[in-house]
Amino acid sequence: MEEALEDSGLDLIDQEAKLESMYVFGKSDLGVEKDNFYVEKKYVMPEGGRDLSYVALENVLLFKQVILGVVYTFVAFFMMFLVVNMVRDEETGLRPKWLTTPMSRFQILLGEYLSIVIGSMPMILMMTIIQSFYEEKTAFFLLANVLYAMAYGGLLLMIGKLFRKVTVYVVITSAIIIILGIVSGSFFLIDTSGSGLLALTSFIPTYKLLGEVVAVKLISATLPSVSYCLYMIIYSLVALIFSGLIEWFKPKSLSQ
Repeated sequence: MEEALEDSGLDLIDQEAKLESMYVFGKSDLGVEKDNFYVEKKYVMPEGGRDLSYVALENVLLFKQVILGVVYTFVAFFMMFLVVNMVRDEETGLRPKWLTTPMSRFQILLGEYLSIVIGSMPMILMMTIIQSFYEEKTAFFLLANVLYAMAYGGLLLMIGKLFRKVTVYVVITSAIIIILGIVSGSFFLIDTSGSGLLALTSFIPTYKLLGEVVAVKLISATLPSVSYCLYMIIYSLVALIFSGLIEWFKPKSLSQ
């Protein structure tokens, strides 16, 4: 909209006034009281100006978000099966034998975490190549996807520490992944939902990732934002800490 107004020949003061009038008109026409909302209006500049369609823009973003959301949910399932081997070691009684080796609990936990992240790299690289084919921002997608694998890998490892039976782990974790996929906005625009549901997205790496890669067409950055990188790194560290705490305090008689 701002770009189209610049092309219209109006001075800066008139441009600001026009933007403000459009904002107020859309807000009053929809009967929305909040300042944070989507205005689904269509404005066409005179003399053959470009079509400014919020509806069209939202539909494009929704389509791209759904496609990416489904694909990243599939990546999460792929990573889940990497954790299955660790749960199987618990079920068969192999893992306790590792604790008799010179390796510390931290080294074992870190090794498990790195095996998940490294094991997911073929999927991450494939995603990066496909995305770079449409948008020539290879470094952007590679870093964003690797950080996503680090964060989600930590989450799945933490969940895996709660179970000692593969069947139970697969069933419950599959349900969790699907629920997180829905809440993350993989199938609809979560930003237009209530504040209560939107608050849950702070705990879902997929939501942050989708927000970053879907908006790549609208920004000129060659790397993911600093806030995204910090979020994923902190998320990974917190998940690792909780995984260690669960492992340390997990009762010996835990059957699941």
